Amino acid sequence: MALNTTNAVTLNIITTEDTTGAVEVNRSVSLSYDSNFAQFISYLKVLTTNADLGTPVTGPFFQVYVKNNDPSNQVQILLQPTGDANVIVANLNPQDFICMWQKTSGNSPAGYTAVTAVCISGSSCLIEYFLGG
Repeated sequence: MALNTTNAVTLNIITTEDTTGAVEVNRSVSLSYDSNFAQFISYLKVLTTNADLGTPVTGPFFQVYVKNNDPSNQVQILLQPTGDANVIVANLNPQDFICMWQKTSGNSPAGYTAVTAVCISGSSCLIEYFLGG
């Protein structure tokens, strides 16, 4: 885990029309926020019981990225918004991912106090994830 970080993400969204090859959408979004901590895990085996992906170090998680790297199994992602209960936000098929990126200041309440993953098909799933805040 790194402390006193700047956490950045860049997403490229491109839509190409199948028949003509015309590019309908070409959008790039880059966000960078000064943060207190960052953690990246490139390989985690998640079982059929809830796997807590981390405990916030100095406050809630504001940046969350989770990708299902399993070749065949589905993983469910739950987030607990600050001051609220766990909520299922995605069922990720193989190679699917979810990304939430928020500022660490000026939002109240904001962020997530828990990020949980559970394998919902098969006995285990492989994921990678990033948590920052």
